[in-house]
Amino acid sequence: MRMRRESAIQCHVKLHVPLIKLVKESNLEQKGKLRVEVADNYTAPAENDVKLIRAKEHRLSLTCVCISKDSEFAFTGCKSGSVIKWSLREKKKLGSLTYKTHSKYITGGVTSIAITTDSKYLATSDSSPDIQIWDPHTMKHVYTFKGHIKMLLYATTSFRPEHSNVAWRQKWEW
Repeated sequence: MRMRRESAIQCHVKLHVPLIKLVKESNLEQKGKLRVEVADNYTAPAENDVKLIRAKEHRLSLTCVCISKDSEFAFTGCKSGSVIKWSLREKKKLGSLTYKTHSKYITGGVTSIAITTDSKYLATSDSSPDIQIWDPHTMKHVYTFKGHIKMLLYATTSFRPEHSNVAWRQKWEW
């Protein structure tokens, strides 16, 4: 009798483990904290499908990249303080923001970049404590979110669909 009860409990638990895992993953995904290993599923593109594109505005190494939801455009940022808009379909540069031309808004190397899911806003952060908001279509400045007085050691900027495309920045203060 005791053996049957233990085996029934084990069977009951085994049936619910996938459900518990699914609920846990769903909860983590809603919070933006779900980590999924995808490297094993990655397939590298064929060598003839890869095109190396260079831009004189990116004088130093790239620090960040984001791609529009429709995969039409990519935006890259670099240590020299430039942001470039790329056409992924045409494989060419469409526009740029540089430290020289936009020094009022870009004060150093671009540390992070993000685009809203509706492609209405592009956010960048650099060595300043501010987040800059740009129109990704015209590459014109829209707004500055003022930040902290202290220098930021590292920052990430992103848009969360569950928060109505509100920009946020995770920071570690120096």
